[in-house]
Amino acid sequence: MNNMINAVIFDLDGVIVDSEPVHQAIEKKLFHELKINVSKSFHQTLVGMNEENLWRKVLTAYGIDADLSDIVKRKRTYLRIYLQKPYLFKPVTGVIPLIRKLNSMGIELALASSSPKFYIDFILHNLGIDGLFGVVVSGEEVIHSKPAPDIFLEAAMRLRKKPELCLVIEDSTNGIKAAKSAGMTALGFGTIQGHQDLSDADFHLEHFDDFDLKEYGL
Repeated sequence: MNNMINAVIFDLDGVIVDSEPVHQAIEKKLFHELKINVSKSFHQTLVGMNEENLWRKVLTAYGIDADLSDIVKRKRTYLRIYLQKPYLFKPVTGVIPLIRKLNSMGIELALASSSPKFYIDFILHNLGIDGLFGVVVSGEEVIHSKPAPDIFLEAAMRLRKKPELCLVIEDSTNGIKAAKSAGMTALGFGTIQGHQDLSDADFHLEHFDDFDLKEYGL
């Protein structure tokens, strides 16, 4: 394993912020409006994708003739309503102290999230960590969504780091696949027995309190 890693790229939802209940509520509402019953197994394949790719996959899978841009617009409207209740977006336990520690050590940090920019900016500001990431890339800024490697390669390019020098922290199957496709070291965050398959990750971590700098080559 590479022992010269000098940059860490974080995912946002499920890694930095515990936002799954909000996103599930919004998606459930939209599924209801579209009059479809989405299986749990299919729903799990959507985690980590950006909005357009996610809803395009849903419309295609269920043969729905609907305006994609309208669906995305409605989703964002609902999300903005939830953002009026910032207390719903709590940090994942232990992640903020870790981010501050890495930053104080001079390790370059990036955030690469499939979420829209307005949401990313809100969450980072709400958690008080908006000044700690040298690079922030949203799903709106790349053509291909996770599991394609585009977003992580873009983050590495902006950091001016070779992909093999980057550690990616992800909690989704699509995110892990994207990190590995980018040629980066992948740290799967969350329980291995969870609803996302993290088996392709180089390392696994259930709690940020157990983050071991040396183990990950930092």
